[in-house]
Amino acid sequence: MYINYQQDNWVNLLPLAEFAYNNTLHSSTMVTPFFDNKGFHPKLKVFLKSVVSDAAHQVATDLKELNLYLRDQISCALKQYEAHSVSRCLPIPPFKVRDTVWLDLRKIRTTRPSKKLNNHFIEPFLIIEKVSSHMF
Repeated sequence: MYINYQQDNWVNLLPLAEFAYNNTLHSSTMVTPFFDNKGFHPKLKVFLKSVVSDAAHQVATDLKELNLYLRDQISCALKQYEAHSVSRCLPIPPFKVRDTVWLDLRKIRTTRPSKKLNNHFIEPFLIIEKVSSHMF
């Protein structure tokens, strides 16, 4: 949206996009990457009253608007990523140690010649250990 018609000035705008990204709160850490690395938040305030040149005033205004726009876009993208990742999360299995479970053989290769005639599940097994949130 902010590049020119020839699309040859986007390289000049990359530092501002990087700054906007690094100065945006992230959902996992609840702080900005800049604060996480440096320990303080940078100040991006241009006092437009002190700018004498009309061209410089316009550039400063455009940069401020671009920074706000990029922050909003990053925020929207992070919300979309979060919504997508939550929808793809596996539910936590309701098992606990000392339960007995049947083992599904769909993805396990056995020595039987015909998979069609093979058992679909094998004997109940005792859960002896929880390895992770989804593995027993």
